[in-house]
Amino acid sequence: MPSVEIDRVILLGLDGATWTLLQPWVQQGRLPGLARAMQQGSHGALHSSTPPYSAPAWVSLATGMNPGKHGVVDFWQPAPDGRGEQPISALSAAAPTLWEQLGQAGRRVALFNVPVTYPPRPVNGLLVSGMLTPHEEAAWSHPPALKEELQSLPGGYLVNPYATAAQSEEFLQRVLTWVPQRERAHRQMLERERWSLFFNVVQASDTIQHHFWNCLDPAHPAYDEHLARRYDGLLQRCYAAMDAVIQNRLALLDERTALILMSDHGFGPAHKYVHVNRLLADMGLLVFEGGRPARGGISMSGLYRLLRRLDPWNLRGRLSNRLRQRLRQQVDRAIARPIDWSRSRAYSGRSTGESIYINLRGRDPRGIVEPGQEYEALRDKVIQGLLDLRDPDSGERVVEQAWRKEEIYHGPQLPWLPDVLFQVSPHPYLPTDRLSVDDLFEEIAPSIGGGRHQSEGILVLAGAPFQQGLSIQDAQITDVAPTVLYLLGLPVPEDMDGRVLEETLDPGYRRAHPIQQGPPVGGESQAAGPSPYSEQEVDEIAERLRGLGYV
Repeated sequence: MPSVEIDRVILLGLDGATWTLLQPWVQQGRLPGLARAMQQGSHGALHSSTPPYSAPAWVSLATGMNPGKHGVVDFWQPAPDGRGEQPISALSAAAPTLWEQLGQAGRRVALFNVPVTYPPRPVNGLLVSGMLTPHEEAAWSHPPALKEELQSLPGGYLVNPYATAAQSEEFLQRVLTWVPQRERAHRQMLERERWSLFFNVVQASDTIQHHFWNCLDPAHPAYDEHLARRYDGLLQRCYAAMDAVIQNRLALLDERTALILMSDHGFGPAHKYVHVNRLLADMGLLVFEGGRPARGGISMSGLYRLLRRLDPWNLRGRLSNRLRQRLRQQVDRAIARPIDWSRSRAYSGRSTGESIYINLRGRDPRGIVEPGQEYEALRDKVIQGLLDLRDPDSGERVVEQAWRKEEIYHGPQLPWLPDVLFQVSPHPYLPTDRLSVDDLFEEIAPSIGGGRHQSEGILVLAGAPFQQGLSIQDAQITDVAPTVLYLLGLPVPEDMDGRVLEETLDPGYRRAHPIQQGPPVGGESQAAGPSPYSEQEVDEIAERLRGLGYV
């Protein structure tokens, strides 16, 4: 009945889920839960943040705002003293979350494993933090007693079951253990009361695709048919386990419940690194102490070519992916040359941001570029350099688009955001910020897995309020929060950048439930706050991100 009020929204996140994989499997009958959700509602692509990385994407979903308002563009943020960096946390967002707004309205919420929710802040209900929780011993739940309750369940509970991921059977078996194990715990919490919002994220899909894309995608240049056959059965069982979660959520649908199934971004192939700081050095914008490294000198890429020539038995290749990444990191640090900040005008400061900072006087501790005309001319030069970049083997352009930050972001956090943003997808390159390379491009080792984020995630809206069979167009990740507020009968804050996806609604429901506009809720402009992580926890988080190719 269109006039029935919705009193429960079930929000299910499949981290990194992509129609590229899922649509063919639905057509083959491998994912009956997802197929039924699509038939019972509307579905289409959900456009991620720009660039499509997990940290800004999940915070944009949580706040309904762009990074210019919430301030998160990366897994890392500048330290309060302006020197060095620290991992982001739940304290980093400068805007209130959807669940905080629901709690203030007296609505009960339960959240499990949503990224960027550590340390767990008080909510009107339950919260178990997700990605960027440092370790199992951390205080990862609200209320604190919830952690002990979950751990006491048969089989226990891990908040970081995929902390040491790799392309291996052992990892896939771990997924097959922990997806259903955590789902049993979540179902128990779901049945405890009728939450206004129940939101959990299944992380396994993202981790699998990072490490197994060259086994999942026959078009990948490093596709390994032998490995694909070896892992196919386990991989399909992993996705079937995630599909079972969807089936469980569909079983809860009634006339007062809406289901939103989504992913924070999509996925696609990556077979070459592109070293952005090398590009800036070649453009004369980044200078190393003692001058620019000479071509052909010692570098990470040169060293690894030498190691391959001196390793005919592939002893290095028999190391685990985790050990190879650690070895690469240690060697990289050892041979990287320090930046000469007195002569460097631009730099890529983080590998997960697809972004470039101008070394701006008055903002950066050692800034040399004058605001105004010099700053704008330099940004023009950087953008042109990015757009001119071509793969020397294929002639393909590397960067699809590049922007000044104010062209895609707006809000009080703008001064602290990168000065130039760029997007590589849909091209198969993975940007890095490494300082130890003498080549612009480097092949990605097949053992890394060859998967990278793409912009288009998935979105399925099912339940009484939604039309059936509609193809969703132009949905943005910032649209999720206002749509949830609307479904629960609450006003949408006027400073949210997202919109209610009203075109997906049943016409009768839409007429009976007009959208209400509410006052702004945004936070104040702020610099980086204190870190909740110890030095050891920072190292643990960096190691985990390194395993995914983010560091």
